[in-house]
Amino acid sequence: MYKDYFGFSDSPFSISPDPHFLFMSEVHRDALAHLLYGVENEGGIILLTGEVGTGKTTLCRCLLDQLPHQTRIAYVYNPPSDTRDLLMGVCREFGLEVSPDAARESILERLSAFLVRCADEGSKAVLIVDEGQNLSVEVLEQLRLLTNFETNQKKLLQILLLGQPELHRKLSLPLLRQFAQRVTARFVLEPLCRKEIRRYLQHRLRLAGGDPELFPSSLMKPLYRLSKGVPRIINLICDRALLGAYAEGARRVNRRILRHAAAEIFSATFEPRGSKLPLRMMIFAAVLSSVFVGLGAFRIHRQPLHPEDLGVVSGAVSLAQAQPKLSISGSLESAQRALLMQWVPDASPDSEEPFCRQVLAYGLECLEFQGNLGGVLRYNRPAILRFFDEQGTFQYALMTGYRGDSVALYAQGGEYRMEVSALQNRWDGYFQTLWRRPALYQRPLNPGELSPLVPWLDRSLAAIMRGASLKPRGDEQYSFDLVERVRKFQASRQLHADGIVGKRTLMALNHALDPAIPALRMEN
Repeated sequence: MYKDYFGFSDSPFSISPDPHFLFMSEVHRDALAHLLYGVENEGGIILLTGEVGTGKTTLCRCLLDQLPHQTRIAYVYNPPSDTRDLLMGVCREFGLEVSPDAARESILERLSAFLVRCADEGSKAVLIVDEGQNLSVEVLEQLRLLTNFETNQKKLLQILLLGQPELHRKLSLPLLRQFAQRVTARFVLEPLCRKEIRRYLQHRLRLAGGDPELFPSSLMKPLYRLSKGVPRIINLICDRALLGAYAEGARRVNRRILRHAAAEIFSATFEPRGSKLPLRMMIFAAVLSSVFVGLGAFRIHRQPLHPEDLGVVSGAVSLAQAQPKLSISGSLESAQRALLMQWVPDASPDSEEPFCRQVLAYGLECLEFQGNLGGVLRYNRPAILRFFDEQGTFQYALMTGYRGDSVALYAQGGEYRMEVSALQNRWDGYFQTLWRRPALYQRPLNPGELSPLVPWLDRSLAAIMRGASLKPRGDEQYSFDLVERVRKFQASRQLHADGIVGKRTLMALNHALDPAIPALRMEN
């Protein structure tokens, strides 16, 4: 595994959609601004399209971090082909209990009542649907009908639809013209341009705690030619190149290592004059070959590498090993009960009340994310993970600790240990945890803004960093000197040191200020 060799604290080129690693190119910044504008303005459907691997899902998860805390979110990332199943999935994601035998009309009534209640409480409801290009005409029509939920003043549901370019072509069909008319904002996410490749690599390498110059500037032109600027292909090639450098004992990636890495990814020889493959075929070949390339030794290495030398990523595994039997079984309710008990040992959960509403009585809030194990570890809180068993049914367990090659899970009254490799093959990336929001926090705090949170932030950092307070009493401007102190704190906690005070930074502050806050057990 090259992480220790290069001194990384995290994998710099994972293809998991982790918002922490999102590189804000001009295109991505514009796209995020369009999404925020679309969500903040009532009603309609927002459309975000782009080629495979351009970062649509990651950008969407970044958007979720910036929405007001009272926003109710349903994320359907693998939409069904049946309209009733879609409605059941939407209700489930909103935390609504609906009988499996309920008729379509009663499901809609349940959903309507929920949306009206959200409007009365002053909260916005947002439905995010991924892989929109796979939706049938019937399901798209049902989504359009959901935008009919409204009061005299506003729409009750905002829909964000993500998809590949085929979605645009589908929406141009005459029978979907009514759907197309409901689209109030659209944005196409383009690949990175050649000039952005180097900054993209340096950004990810720096966030992973490594040397930002591992890829010399002379490699940017061939890397762009190979990847066409698609972040996912860049990640696959660079991950394989770092493995090759590690195998050779090199401290930098050179052109030869990059050439061999590309050959492994594309299962073809490197063409110095530029690849003739269409972009879609390149992406498909890259993703497909990344699954199988681990079945042999990395060709740069003089001697064969054994799977255990490579760790759990792209290791050589049989189909049976890739789908280990999952012996842990547990309901979401039991996992949520165990999570609450971590915070409030004498809590008495009410099975009739939705969990995320129950915890408000204890001064807590739910946080739900889609990410990877590195994301769970960065939050450093006990977290509910969602698995699928042999029958494809979801099971839930509470992650309470981490030991490098395995995690500690609590389910159905007992604690179990699961290898990280087995976890990655069964966990769908969803996790839920709790946090205690500072009373004055409403939304992410950006440099230069005025906020009543600033005096609290100033006092907290002064206590944590054993320094003097920087702000005079009553000063609520988030000024440069305080921004620099926040950046130092973020860097010390391996967070993205951008000076923006969001949930992740506040959770790290909570831990620093109150050692009694539940944390994952980090074991040797």
